[in-house]
Formats: sequence, structure tokens, C-alpha cells
Amino acid sequence: MIIRKLNASFGALDGRRMELRDGLNIITAPNESGKSTWCAFLATMLYGLDTSARAKQGAQPDRLRYAPWSGAPMAGSMELEHEGQSITLRRWTERPNAPMQAFSATWTGTDDPVPALTADNAGETLTGVQRDVFERSAFIRQAGMSVQGGAALEKRISAIVSSGEEDVSYSETDRRLRQWQRHRKSGSRGAIPETERVLAETEEKLRAGRECAERAAEIDGKLERLRTERAGAVRRMEQARAAQRRRALDELFQSRQRLRALEQERAEAAEASGKAHAGLRAGVFGEKSPEQAREQAEATAKAAEDKLETAAADVAKERDGLKLELQEARRKLEMSDVTVAQFKIVFDTVQGNLNDMLALIAKASGENQTKLRAAAEKLIDAFKGRIES
Repeated sequence: MIIRKLNASFGALDGRRMELRDGLNIITAPNESGKSTWCAFLATMLYGLDTSARAKQGAQPDRLRYAPWSGAPMAGSMELEHEGQSITLRRWTERPNAPMQAFSATWTGTDDPVPALTADNAGETLTGVQRDVFERSAFIRQAGMSVQGGAALEKRISAIVSSGEEDVSYSETDRRLRQWQRHRKSGSRGAIPETERVLAETEEKLRAGRECAERAAEIDGKLERLRTERAGAVRRMEQARAAQRRRALDELFQSRQRLRALEQERAEAAEASGKAHAGLRAGVFGEKSPEQAREQAEATAKAAEDKLETAAADVAKERDGLKLELQEARRKLEMSDVTVAQFKIVFDTVQGNLNDMLALIAKASGENQTKLRAAAEKLIDAFKGRIES
């Protein structure tokens, strides 16, 4: 981090500005001119101002000690470079009892905020050390030459001695490794046994799930085959019913043709009988005697009447036969309709039961899953028997 500019309304610094150059900057000025105030302002811009501190042994806390003499609110800004980027920090006062608590960190020359840089972590992020380490090493206040020990500073010094690096401590690394080792495995407890147990349970669940999926796929295949067989059976039944209707209509047409022929014969016989009776009444005997003509006419009339009676009997018999054939054809048509409807009801019922069983098999496990699978196969075999019959 390189500090470039400071602007402060802080204690005796009333809107004062300071620009620092590259390299070492040494500030010389008379007493009470603000050198220590600039140092306190720098620490405040980085780490903030402790507003909870109280007066001790006559020493005022920083929130009172560095209140601007002009009565203006405490505020300031600092421009710096960090990792090659220019950043501007600002702190100001929004409430009189909380000076310098408002904070912003933006890229210099813009209003874009610097990600992850906040009022609480700005100092440690930019300097790499906590506040107590900063105040006991790089930053020394006026009359603060005697450096007191601090836990964080002692840890860093110990790390330098043991590993040669400030942020790497042998004892801390060893402690963490032992802690991780204990956490990893301690007898039958620890992260590894627990992970192995969870892994075994997961593998068992995956195996059961795969078996269930295979059985479900098998049952789906059987169900699809049943659907295909059902469609074929329905198609064949519809074709048989259509053929049966065609045969019944053909038989009805032929019976009507025969009936019309018999009626024609009856009409012809009636006409012949009428002609015979007319000839008899007209007395046309020809060369025959009246007695012979009468006998011939009576014989002809009787033959015509016999033929007429025979034709009438045949017509009545044919009508009765046609009635029976029509009744039989209607009965067959009604039976075929009932059979198709019953078959559809049975198939829909079986299909609903199979879907319910598939849902139960997906939820079940172990022995229950085996029983449900056997029941589903038994139901499929029974339904196939019904289709074949």
C-alpha cells in the first residue's frame, strides 16, 4: 500500500490537505502544528474510530480528543495505491455521537465501490495486519516508543522465528494438522467413518433404485405389450362384428328376394284361378260337353286354389323363418357390443391396477417390493389369459 493524498477535518486539521511523494517522507514542523494529529488521522482512516472508549486517568478518548476545533463534523479522505490500483477511502460523520462511522471505498476518480472492502476490514486488508499489530510495529504514536506485547504480534514473531515467514507458523500448522487428523478418524467415529457409512447407504439406495427402475421398465414393457394385444383384439372384434353384420344383412336381403318371388308366384296363381272361374261363369265349353267343361273348370280352379294355398303356406313359413333369422342376427349384434364393452372395462381396470402397482413398487423396498412385483406379474398373466379367451 502506498499513501498518496490525505484530506482531514480532524482535531486541529481544519480542511487540511497533505500530499506524499514516492520514497521516504519526513515531516518536520513546530510543536502543536498537527504532526501527531496526522498520524492519528491515518490510523483512523484505516481502522476507524473507537466510539465506545471512555476517558481514563484524565486522558480523553479519541472521539473527543480529535473533534474538529472549528466545530465541523469529523471527516476525511485518503487516496492510496494497492496492488497497482488507485483507491479512495472516505470516512465521515452522520450522527454527532458516532463520528467517522460512515465509510466508502471507491476506485479513484469514479463512484464505483471497491468489492469486499468495508469499514471493518479496510485496515487489515490494505496493510495485511490487525490494528494491534499495526500500532505496535509500523505505527508508533507520540510517547508510545515502549512496545507492549500482543497476542497477534507475538504469533507473527513466533512464525518468523519458526518458519521464516510472517504468516506461516510451524506450531500453528502442527496444531491444525493434529486437529484435522483427530477430526478425520478417531476409532469408529470421525469424518472418514461417517463418510464411509453415508457412502455405503447411498450405494445401497442406488442399487435398490436401479433394481426398481429395471423392474419398472420390465413391467412397462409388459404393459405396452398388453396394450398392443388389446388393440389387436379390439380390432379383430370390430372386424368380426362388421363381418357378422354384413352376413346378417346379406341373409336378410336374400330372404326378402325369396319372399318377393313367392309373392309373385302367389299373384300368378291367383290370376290363373280368377281366369278359370271367369271362364267357368262365361260358359265357354268349346267342343266339350258342359259337364266336362264344368269338371275341367272345377279341376283347374281346385288346382289353382291348391297352388294358392301352397304358396300362401310357403310365404308364411318363409316369413316366420325370416323373423327368426332377424332375431338371431340382432341377438348376435347385441352380444358382440356387450363383449367389446366388457373387454374395455376389464382392460381399463387392469391398466389402473398396474399403474397403482408401479407407483407402489417405486416407493417400496426390500421384501415389500418383491411381493408387489410378483403380484403385478400374476395380474399381467391373468389378463393375458382373458385376452386369449
